[in-house]
Amino acid sequence: MARILGLDIGARSLKALILESSFRGYQVSSFAEHKLDEGPQGLAGALATLKQQGKLAADQVVVALPGSTATSLLLTLPFADAKRIEATIGFEVEGQLPYDLTEVVFDYQVLAMRDGKSEVLVSSARKPEVTALLATLAEAGIDPRVVTTSSLAYHALLATSLTGNPGPAPQDGVEAILDLGHERTSMAIGGPQGLEYARTFAGGGKDLTRAIAGEFKVTPVDAETWKENEGDVTLAPGTPAEVERAAAALLRGLAPTLREVRSTIRAHFARFKKKVTRIYISGGTAKLKGLDAVLSRELGVEVLK
Repeated sequence: MARILGLDIGARSLKALILESSFRGYQVSSFAEHKLDEGPQGLAGALATLKQQGKLAADQVVVALPGSTATSLLLTLPFADAKRIEATIGFEVEGQLPYDLTEVVFDYQVLAMRDGKSEVLVSSARKPEVTALLATLAEAGIDPRVVTTSSLAYHALLATSLTGNPGPAPQDGVEAILDLGHERTSMAIGGPQGLEYARTFAGGGKDLTRAIAGEFKVTPVDAETWKENEGDVTLAPGTPAEVERAAAALLRGLAPTLREVRSTIRAHFARFKKKVTRIYISGGTAKLKGLDAVLSRELGVEVLK
C-alpha cells in the first residue's frame, strides 16, 4: 500500500494530506494544517513542525505551487496535431508572458480537440521561485515526484469525478470548484470531460478580515481571529444587532470576489454555452458559516462545501 503526500501551500497555511492507495482505490489517511505565520521561519518552520509530528512520511510527494507563484493560461490553437502542439507551444506561451521564456518552467494539458482546433491549458512559474521552493522542501527531506498547479490538479479532479457529488449534474450543465483562499481565489469549471475554463483572481478571506477590522475598529489580528471562530453570514429572523452588523460587514468584504465569480461564470458561458449547475467551495474562507447558502442565493446555483 503506497502512501501519497499532497502538499498545498497557501498564503496563510500549509496543508498536508496523506492518501493510501490500494487495489480498490484511495482513502484519506491523515490531514494536517499549520499556519505559516506561526513562528519566524514561514514555510520552512511549518514543514519542520509537520515532519516532527509524523505528518510528512510518504512514499510519493505531490506539491501544488502557491497561487502567487504560478500562472495559468487557456490557449486556443488553430490545429489539433499533438506533434505540432509540442513544437509550437513554447512560442505561444512566450507571447503571453511579460518575461522571457528562458526564465520560466511550464507544462500544458490538452483539454479538448474539435473543429480542427485545440484547447490547451498552460501553467507556468518563474524558475527562481520554483528553485527556492524545491530548496526549502529539500531542507525538510522532501523530494516531490510531481510539482503541479491548482488548475492542472482541478482538471484531473473534474475528469475523474472525485468531487463526490450527491447526484449527477444535468447533461447540458457543468460543475465548478471555487477555491477561496486568503489573498487569491481560483475557479475551475468543467465536468467528466475535464477542465473547460480556469481563472485565478485577487480577493478572498483577507478582504473579509479587513471589512471586520474597519467596521468594529479592531486590529487585523483580532478581526481574523473573530472571523475564524465566530464569523457567520447567516441572517436569520431575530438575529442580534451586533451579529447582523458583523454579517453585513463580511458580505461587503465578499462583494468584490462575488463579482469576479459572476464574471467568470459569464465568460465560460459565452465561450461554451453551458450553465454552471453546481459549485463546490474549498479553501480557508469556505469555513465561514452560512457561506454556501449565501453564494447559492446570490449566484442562483447549488453550492456545496
